[in-house]
Amino acid sequence: MEKFTNDRDKFLKQIIKELKAFPKDPNWEPLFQYLELPYFLTYGFAYNYSFNEELQQYRLLSREWNATYDNNRFDKGIYNLNRIAIVEKIVPDEEYDLSSSTNLANLKKVEIESIVLDGLICEMNSPKLSKPLIWNVDDEMNVALQNLVFSLRDLKKFIP
Repeated sequence: MEKFTNDRDKFLKQIIKELKAFPKDPNWEPLFQYLELPYFLTYGFAYNYSFNEELQQYRLLSREWNATYDNNRFDKGIYNLNRIAIVEKIVPDEEYDLSSSTNLANLKKVEIESIVLDGLICEMNSPKLSKPLIWNVDDEMNVALQNLVFSLRDLKKFIP
């Protein structure tokens, strides 16, 4: 049965849930997962970077929300929570090189004193981090985190 709502927060939470819903594969050890979604719901994407010990190979999965399509479909403010337009792709190896950006122990948030009215929902999660890093503006990232996040944002142009 389809689930509908006119609650934008429920819609937002469902988008986040689906962007983070990467398939679990015991052969691939997760290294990190990154999510980015602006509060204005104009785009959304997530990446899952993992390693296969047996193949000695890295894999980068992308999940991208088709915000334009969904915002046109749900323009009356009634959201179908079962039919959110998410596309999953494997990013080809030749499109990225994260080797210089993946020292996860160096990823940190920087405390800033400001009020954010319309920022981003950003989350970096990894088994190597004690807890997920969650922030709303780029100024909250240290240099190591900025390098990794900016590299991931640049990849969006390669995803057809």
